[in-house]
Amino acid sequence: MPPYVPTALSWKEVERVLGIDKPMEARIKEAKRLMREAGYPDGFKAEMISRTSVVYLKAAEFMIEGWRKNLNIQTALKPMDNAVLFPRRDAGNLT
Repeated sequence: MPPYVPTALSWKEVERVLGIDKPMEARIKEAKRLMREAGYPDGFKAEMISRTSVVYLKAAEFMIEGWRKNLNIQTALKPMDNAVLFPRRDAGNLT
């Protein structure tokens, strides 16, 4: 539910749940800690599927750059037409 709906979470609660209520440096530090615990202290390689629409590609490119710069996660972006992407996503095939 969007935060402006009376029965939804407030913006403050949404920020807390998403972890964006903390400064970026604290969020990066926590992500690095979690990566160490998961056995990836030096980062890893991944692929990300996305829609081909520019708005989705720009958002994905923005996230990928932050992951690369801050966490050494090297991500290859794979844009796909919706007719290909949605069935794969729905089946849990995200590579």
